[in-house]
Amino acid sequence: MEVLGQADSRFRGDAHYTYWSRLLYEYDFPEWFIEIAAPSHYFSWDETVRELRKRSFFYGSRGPILSASTLPIGKIPIIAEYFLGRLAAIAVCRIAPEFSLNSDSLVRSIENDGFMVNQRTANLDPTEGEVSLKEEESGLALIIEQSGLSRKAEAQTHLRDAGEQYLDGTKDHASLNESRSHFQSLLDQICEEVDRSGQSPIGLPSNLKGRFDYLETNGVWTNDQRMMFGAGWGFLSAGGHPGLPPREQARIGLLLSIEFSIVLISSWRQWKHARP
Repeated sequence: MEVLGQADSRFRGDAHYTYWSRLLYEYDFPEWFIEIAAPSHYFSWDETVRELRKRSFFYGSRGPILSASTLPIGKIPIIAEYFLGRLAAIAVCRIAPEFSLNSDSLVRSIENDGFMVNQRTANLDPTEGEVSLKEEESGLALIIEQSGLSRKAEAQTHLRDAGEQYLDGTKDHASLNESRSHFQSLLDQICEEVDRSGQSPIGLPSNLKGRFDYLETNGVWTNDQRMMFGAGWGFLSAGGHPGLPPREQARIGLLLSIEFSIVLISSWRQWKHARP
C-alpha cells in the first residue's frame, strides 16, 4: 500500500509515531496491534503489510506473540485479512485525501479483489455482498413461507431484522442476536412438528441441547449433521469471539444462520416424506 508509505514520508521525529498511533486508535485498532507494529515507536508500513500477508506479524522467535485468549491461532488468517482490508480502506478514505495523494491504483486493486471501500465505515465491503446476501435471505424467506410451520412469520421477522441490522453497519451485536433467534425459532418449531406427528419414541425436551439430540434420535438429521449444527450454534450463542471484529461476527453469524436453516428445513422435509 504505497499510500501509507507516501504519507509516512511527510513526518519527522516524534510526529511519525504520534500521528499513526492516534490514527489507529481512532479507527479502533487494538493496543496490541500498535505494540507489535511499532515496537520501537516506529512504524514501517511496508514491513507491516508484508508480515500481515505472510501471517508472521503475529509470531515472534518463540511462537505466537499473543495469548490464545487474546487471539486464538485458528483465527489469525481472518484477523490478518481484516487488518489488511481495514488499512486499505483507511488509506483510501482518510489518508489519501488528507495528504493529497493519488489512491487510484489502490482502489483498482481493491475492486479487482471483489471489494469496494465503504466511505461511511472505513471498511471493505464485498462488491456483490449486499446483493448476494439479500438474495440468500429472500430465498430462505420463500422456503420458510412454503414450509407450513405454524409460526413461520416469527422466523421470517428474525431473519429480516438480522439482515437489516447487519447492512446498517452499526448494529452488529443486535444482528448476531437476531441470527441466533432466527435459527432457534426454526429449530423449536420443527421439534414441535416432530412431536405432533406422534412418531417420536421420546418426549419433547424443553432445553436446547435436548432438542438437538431429539432431532438426531428421530432421524431428522444424522450424527454428523448434529455435530455440524452444534458447532454453528456454539458460534451464534458464544456472545463474543476474542480477536474477531464485531462486523465479522455479525457477517459470519448471519451466513451460518441462513445456510443452516436451509439445511434444517430440507432435512425435516425429507423426514416427513419418508414417514408412512
